[in-house]
Amino acid sequence: MTKGVFAMVMSISLFAANLIALHYYQISDFFYGIGIGISLGLMLVALKRIALLKG
Repeated sequence: MTKGVFAMVMSISLFAANLIALHYYQISDFFYGIGIGISLGLMLVALKRIALLKG
């Protein structure tokens, strides 16, 4: 598994875990935003690495 694919899997897992935590626990918008921001940033890095490998 390449680093790009691994980063994509981790970003999707982090995004899902953040949504599950928001559903079951009362977390502040600040921590929710940090979790979403990190997962989306990691997803962009993964897409960039995957595109570099294919192109």
